[in-house]
Amino acid sequence: MHRLANRLYYLTETLLTRSPIYQLMLVAGVILLLSLGGGLFVHFTNPGAYANTLEAIWWAFLRLTDPGYLGDDRGFFPRLISTFLTLAGYVVFLGALVALMTNWLDRSLKFLASGRSPIFEQGHVLIIGWNERIHALIEEVVHTNERFKRHEKNSSIVILCDPYQPEMHRELMQKLDPSVREKCQVLIRSGNPLEAESLERVDFANARAIILISTASSVRSQRALSDVTLAKVLMSMKALTPDIEEPPNVVVEVANSGNKLLLESVGWRGRTEAVVADDIMGRLFCQAIRFPGISHVYHRLLTDTFGYTIVLQRAGELGLTGKPLVECVTTLRSGTPVGYLRESEGQKGLHLLHLHETLNEEDLVVLVVSSEAREISEANGSEGGRYMPRESRGLEGRILVIGWSTDLFTFLTELCANEKVECRATLVWETDRPTERSRLEELEQNTPNLKLEFHQSSLIDRNALERMQLENYSKVLLLADQNQEPLVADAENVLRYVLLQRLLEEKKHQADIVVELNDEDNRPLLAGGRPDVLMTGEILSHLLAQVSTHRSLMWIYEELFTKGGAELRLRKPESLDKTGIPFRVCQQTLLEENAVALGYCRGDEVVFNPPSDLKLRPDDRVILVEME
Repeated sequence: MHRLANRLYYLTETLLTRSPIYQLMLVAGVILLLSLGGGLFVHFTNPGAYANTLEAIWWAFLRLTDPGYLGDDRGFFPRLISTFLTLAGYVVFLGALVALMTNWLDRSLKFLASGRSPIFEQGHVLIIGWNERIHALIEEVVHTNERFKRHEKNSSIVILCDPYQPEMHRELMQKLDPSVREKCQVLIRSGNPLEAESLERVDFANARAIILISTASSVRSQRALSDVTLAKVLMSMKALTPDIEEPPNVVVEVANSGNKLLLESVGWRGRTEAVVADDIMGRLFCQAIRFPGISHVYHRLLTDTFGYTIVLQRAGELGLTGKPLVECVTTLRSGTPVGYLRESEGQKGLHLLHLHETLNEEDLVVLVVSSEAREISEANGSEGGRYMPRESRGLEGRILVIGWSTDLFTFLTELCANEKVECRATLVWETDRPTERSRLEELEQNTPNLKLEFHQSSLIDRNALERMQLENYSKVLLLADQNQEPLVADAENVLRYVLLQRLLEEKKHQADIVVELNDEDNRPLLAGGRPDVLMTGEILSHLLAQVSTHRSLMWIYEELFTKGGAELRLRKPESLDKTGIPFRVCQQTLLEENAVALGYCRGDEVVFNPPSDLKLRPDDRVILVEME
């Protein structure tokens, strides 16, 4: 008997937890039993009061469901059973039924808010993954869509992440710029991108572009796992759409540079581009060390805040068919051309500074453009000329690198690309990193012109910095710690910079300082000495958004930011012997050297595509693309 009771309890529990329908059926059954029992009891205890048994059962049901009948009854037993049924009705009919409906409605709302319903969009941008700079990426995507005239009212940006909480959407919308919130619709869906159901939920096949975000930290095993996960996502998307005619553009943020070709090969051929964050930032750090002040150019060119960027446009649309670029640099109003991309056979590929070759109609011209006309300041900089970049001293002297980042390997490799120049760097870490140190020592052994020193010390201690003998260093690189939250890493880096700047002033020693930050809001904290600042999060977001429109843009950025070949540089007008003459004359002079002038730096002001009659000043620097 006991076993039978346990089995009955087990079956009841299984049914009740399976679906709310069974719970409703249980409540209905209890109401039926109470009505039947109460009706039979009052019928037999008060004979003749009811025409038949069904009428008595109906009487009991009315008392059970509506307490207003309680005062209509006469006699002891009818009042007794009516009181019992009324109390039972409060518990069973009202209490249990309301509780079931409330729980069902709560579960339904939570399910709808959990982001598990499929979307029905066309031409949306799909972002797979979630990190702390997701808001910057969305803003860059919206601005890029506007620039390429692909922005439509309420265009959709869909995010697939796991896990997802409704609070994430509210926090994201608070971080977004109000103008961005008005121009797009952000939809977040929950799901594992390795599952086919989750990918179909966000309708990836009908997306215009797909951006896969890396979630890797500086831990080597996690970085490898992140790349493997992204590769599986690419393979899953490709396997789910074997017959797709026009696959979306796919941009993948890769943690390890060795996996770049692998991820591009497992995705849709000709539509997948891998962006290695470490390589890009390492090269930018190297260029900032080589050319003090160029970070201000990168800040304008690699963020959408100022409206400057690089685009590709057909030669036929520009009216350049059959013409060499050298004839159009000083006359083209839509932007400054620096090369072209040829997709036809023969000279297929990217050709920067090939200014004398004739363009075909289908060639894509590489243009540096401005989104709108800008007022050119005649003052000495937009902020009173407080920042005056010093002339580059090349790589003379020692380089001090404070902090750890995975960008360091690419930075040192780029720094030593010129075998004729000896690079001496001192690396200061707060904690010992034996694995990374052994890899760097191996790099030192394989690079004859690289000499490394390692120190372990507190990075925010004045006494520790004094012991570093800062007067021996001509250049300093402050790296943000990748193992910490971005805001915490920025706070520590700002504090290091303040301490470093004070020590240099006390020692009356000048050094070129490059600072890495994650958040643009922390940039004003470095206003005292105007160092070179590179915003890692914003730069990577801009590149991902740009490459999602055309994968060839990544090749251009890699060429311009890599030592050797065509490079983005700064030069003083005196070296051109063109101080005080119109900018167009400077452009013509540089064209004779097979270089293209893009604009100028004046104090804190960076201007691309200035008016051709604007006159340069002695303290201006010309922004140009030239061969090394």
